[in-house]
Amino acid sequence: MQEWHIKSDDNQDMTLGKYIKRFKLAHSKSTPCVALNTIDILETDHADIYSNNGSLMNDGCGYIDEATFRDVVEMLQNQGFGEKTYPSAIQVRLGSAKGVLLRTDIQSSIVKDEVKRSGCKVVLPSSMVKFKIVSRSKTKSQRIVDVLRTN
Repeated sequence: MQEWHIKSDDNQDMTLGKYIKRFKLAHSKSTPCVALNTIDILETDHADIYSNNGSLMNDGCGYIDEATFRDVVEMLQNQGFGEKTYPSAIQVRLGSAKGVLLRTDIQSSIVKDEVKRSGCKVVLPSSMVKFKIVSRSKTKSQRIVDVLRTN
């Protein structure tokens, strides 16, 4: 299980302390929702937003398109989780990423053009990605949006 969760070959620069913290991420309580295809998930440095003085403004915060967000909320409600309201954000774990996803129209959002051209459903800025998993080797369970809580 350890090698499936965090491949040591892809994360050789990770300290033992960081490895233990990241491994615990796999065991936090969550509600599995929507399974995405590999092409639906974009991990990128091009979604980070910086202030004029160089501070990262969206640390741990990514984007999810409206249709996928709606599917997640419906699944939560059908499983008896979540209120009958429509949240604006969800705290998730998705493969090696953990953080908050804001519902947005990715095509008209403030992200860079290369992100818009990708056609993805979920954008994970580098600040959300806690360790490396090679995209093409992600299993289905590593492509499920696991919701920790709604906002």
